Amino acid sequence: DTVAADEGMYTCTASNGVVTTTDQAMLTILIPPVLVSTPASLTVNQTDSAMFNCSVVPGTGTQPLLITWVDPAGNVFTPPNEERTLTSVTFTIPSAVYGTHEGVYRCNATLDRPPALQRTAYVNATLIIQVLPVVAPVNAV
Repeated sequence: DTVAADEGMYTCTASNGVVTTTDQAMLTILIPPVLVSTPASLTVNQTDSAMFNCSVVPGTGTQPLLITWVDPAGNVFTPPNEERTLTSVTFTIPSAVYGTHEGVYRCNATLDRPPALQRTAYVNATLIIQVLPVVAPVNAV
């Protein structure tokens, strides 16, 4: 098994007694991300804001690392390119609406590499939205 300490330049030398040839290759070790056990599930009142934070355990996840959020409808929220070296991303719902925003949110941390080299870790958090009661006036009889 390879470990991070194995990363570096390697030299291969072959000889047949007459001629010797040498070549070098760089070995890069891709470390998969590990997510902190957050975000926590939330319960908020309708129209309140909700914030989920997703963090990668320090020292895991070879950069560049892409952290995305997926909402209950399957929409993917990706930070701008200049933020792809972040190890923590906060996803904010400014005004929670029952039926629209309630459900399971997924945070993905993916090595930003070609598909064959990608490794993804994910955690889920649930948003529960409480609907405030409406009191209707009672008609006097």
